[in-house]
Amino acid sequence: MSLLQWSVKKVKNVRSLSPPSGVPRRIGAPPGELILGAYNTLTYIAMDIFTIVPIFIGLVFIIVVGTILFRVGKGLAEWANNNSMPVQSEHVRIVAKRSETSGHSEGPVSTRYYVTFELLSGDRRELSIHGKEYGMLSEGDEGTLTYQGTRYHGFERDRG
Repeated sequence: MSLLQWSVKKVKNVRSLSPPSGVPRRIGAPPGELILGAYNTLTYIAMDIFTIVPIFIGLVFIIVVGTILFRVGKGLAEWANNNSMPVQSEHVRIVAKRSETSGHSEGPVSTRYYVTFELLSGDRRELSIHGKEYGMLSEGDEGTLTYQGTRYHGFERDRG
């Protein structure tokens, strides 16, 4: 006996199963047996689609809103953490520069600039900076870095 035959037999044996109103049944058929013509099959499929689609849209909405709230919360936490940190100045050397471009060729494009500074202790710190300052810095430059947490305040190159 195949799985389909077994499941059909099980459905036929369920006496408490009753079809929704308006679904035809064979005359004298037990309550669990339905006649599903093409029209009624499409009705059942449509009812399933009209049940599933709103649930799917709701889940997508929850995921999108959840992602936005998570990113906003993360940004606020970083902002608060930076504000609680003292402004520090340390002697550093620039060891790397990189840029990150995002967007589409037919739409708006944005570029973020990052510089990696090596402290005298050997620790490295990558900070986001503005494009004008990015162009003024070169790998190997040494000077004084002023920063607060992950917030870049400035870099003054050593003279000499």
